[in-house]
Amino acid sequence: MLPVKAHPGFIMVDQSNRYTIPNSLENNGKPRSIARSERALWIWVAWTCVWGAYETFHPAPASEQNGLSPLLDGLTIPPETLLAVSATGYALTAASIAWIAVKIGTGHSWARTTLMIGFVLQVFWVAGQSSYTLTDYLANVPDLILQCYALYLLYTRPGRDWFNATRRT
Repeated sequence: MLPVKAHPGFIMVDQSNRYTIPNSLENNGKPRSIARSERALWIWVAWTCVWGAYETFHPAPASEQNGLSPLLDGLTIPPETLLAVSATGYALTAASIAWIAVKIGTGHSWARTTLMIGFVLQVFWVAGQSSYTLTDYLANVPDLILQCYALYLLYTRPGRDWFNATRRT
């Protein structure tokens, strides 16, 4: 009987030279943890789109925009322009998250690292906001939970091992 050998991408060859996929792997040779991480990132994209649409069409009252008031004093911005800028910002954010999710799914380590850096920066940003209300903090919970879950799956076994085996930069 031939021993079972592991091939790159964790596809196994049995004694009759047939390829088999262990239970912990998806059909494309990725660990299930990577597939789950990708799903979490796609849910994050959807959340960003939904939250962005809400924020665009239901902006915070002027009394809650304390951080922007020094920047906006003396400026008159038409509501249509502000709406367009807000929608574009959220669309670009969702597109960048989607691009990183695709790159993570193809084994690019830089995308995994970029996600980690973005997560750390967002945590510091949210924690440093003194003018946030409880509602503002709660609005960040889905973002942070989905990112934390995805990062956990990407940086622990078998996700970490898959990235080490694929060695894409």
